[in-house]
Amino acid sequence: SQSKDELALVLMGTNDTDNALANDGTGYEHISTVRSLGQCDWKFLQYLEDKIVPGDNAADLIDGLVVALDILARETQGKKCNRRVLMITNAGSHCSQDQLDTIVQGFGQLDCQLQIVGPDLDVDDEDDDDQQPHGHHGKKTPLQVAGEGVLTQVLRQTNGESVSFQNAIEVLSFFKKRQTKQTSTFRGCMEIGRQLKINCWAYLRVKSVKPSSFKKLSAVSQASAQPGSMKVVMDRSYHLNDEDETEVEKADLAKGYRFGKTIVPMLKI
Repeated sequence: SQSKDELALVLMGTNDTDNALANDGTGYEHISTVRSLGQCDWKFLQYLEDKIVPGDNAADLIDGLVVALDILARETQGKKCNRRVLMITNAGSHCSQDQLDTIVQGFGQLDCQLQIVGPDLDVDDEDDDDQQPHGHHGKKTPLQVAGEGVLTQVLRQTNGESVSFQNAIEVLSFFKKRQTKQTSTFRGCMEIGRQLKINCWAYLRVKSVKPSSFKKLSAVSQASAQPGSMKVVMDRSYHLNDEDETEVEKADLAKGYRFGKTIVPMLKI
């Protein structure tokens, strides 16, 4: 992801229920928002590596999409950005169809793109609903067949994209080199004797690159619901050593040195 990309994480099938839409206790059960929108950091990567474990309960996949859209609607309100929902699922859970129109309308209003990684859903061929998706190995359960049908319908109505697990793993195996602009460090003429002159351009093949400098960020802002830029601003003020800690303007200050218990201003020297 780019340095300014913000990610949120919603888990479906968790043992607990923790999302903004389930506060009234109706629906959206076993869906947990474990991270609000924020820039990716090592703590988030460590959570993905160590903390995610399969739950014993099933969640409605359509409810999960509604929770994700709700996060984007609330936390990107007034922002100019590209919105995307990435769902990773094997379609082996219940998919209700009573909110399909609401979901399609929500993706349209937010100008949000939907991508599903899981079964190879044939989104382009509308006459191939009853056939088994390409690249799927093994017998599917009736719940998976029904789930794939609902997800395919959502993808078609939202102009979404589908990527199979196999293709996604193959893409991750490729290493993409960083693109850099080639700039010459020397342009001149190489002379060999008096007769031979060759125009030469020199380029660096390998050079050491220093990491980006660290920036101070506010941990308090990062933990809040609206972290903003998290930029730390230094503000210095001067106060008297009295009970009221009276503030003194910088223009009224003078340098001095301590003589015993007395501070002698340099202006009087």
